[in-house]
Amino acid sequence: MTDEMQKPTFKAPPLPNKKVQIPSHSPQVKTPFVVEQKQIEGEKDTSVDNKASQPTDDLYANNFAADLKLPPKVLQTKVMGSILAAIFLFGMMMGCAMFGGGSKTVVQGLTDVVLNPDIPAYVRRCGQTDPNRECVLYIMNNKTFDRLGSDFFQEAQNMTDVQKYAIQLRNVRYANALIRPGYIAQIYIPARY
Repeated sequence: MTDEMQKPTFKAPPLPNKKVQIPSHSPQVKTPFVVEQKQIEGEKDTSVDNKASQPTDDLYANNFAADLKLPPKVLQTKVMGSILAAIFLFGMMMGCAMFGGGSKTVVQGLTDVVLNPDIPAYVRRCGQTDPNRECVLYIMNNKTFDRLGSDFFQEAQNMTDVQKYAIQLRNVRYANALIRPGYIAQIYIPARY
């Protein structure tokens, strides 16, 4: 007998019909996919090839991008960072527009006063200083028509007991100033001797 005949023939047992799990080494697919026995034996299965070439939908299934039917690229860190930066800048612009951001000028003192050029600097208001010292008296035009500054001299005399001619001498330029209804006249009251 020949040597070939004498050797017992060895036959491998058949493969089980269980599914074999092969881990994926691709960075895009993070879950292992299942390969059936017929693929191992050499038969071609197109359904498994299609699954292997496309990323699984498990990572993309439960998030806002899938709900809004956006591409999976939206979930990348760079895209999300740029979206958040754009939202932040838009919010800052809206906040500046709504709340001004600039300084507001605060008006102090009386408004609608017709200024008197005859008043020297740093003269106090009447009532805040000694009655015998010089001061500035404010009188509002409560009539419904325009008045001149000289029309207020008699009222100033009645309030301060300073002679009318002394008030006229110290408010020469202001005597012809026009004071409209609701505006305030600024009368210089000289010191009493």
